[in-house]
Amino acid sequence: MSSPKVNEISQGDWIHGQRADQSATTPTESAVTAAYHAVHDAAMKKDLKALLLAQGFAKAQVNAIRGLDGIDADLVVYSDRFLTGTPGEFTAKAGTSYLRVEGTNSKGRKFVNFYHFVPCVERLVLVSISENPQ
Repeated sequence: MSSPKVNEISQGDWIHGQRADQSATTPTESAVTAAYHAVHDAAMKKDLKALLLAQGFAKAQVNAIRGLDGIDADLVVYSDRFLTGTPGEFTAKAGTSYLRVEGTNSKGRKFVNFYHFVPCVERLVLVSISENPQ
């Protein structure tokens, strides 16, 4: 019995353990920055409704999520991953983009974080945050 081919995806298709959709558009810096600010501003205000709407959730989904046990505590933890700082370095290719932000979290700790956005239908969605304490 021969072994199955586990992964036929080229190494170039993977970024930080995630595969980018090579057929997707390449996000522009202005669009990514605008998406980042929408999510960042809502997170800093701990405004769950605005945060979820910025990420593309429908009103009914937002209402359902707002009713989950522990969601307020989760929002506090999530919000702390956003820094007081200005977006800096921008990187993009087909189907993926990153913004680098250097700043401090709500506890005054210094970080250099990377915010990963991907195109989804007609918007950019934040799919991961890489935290780098300094």
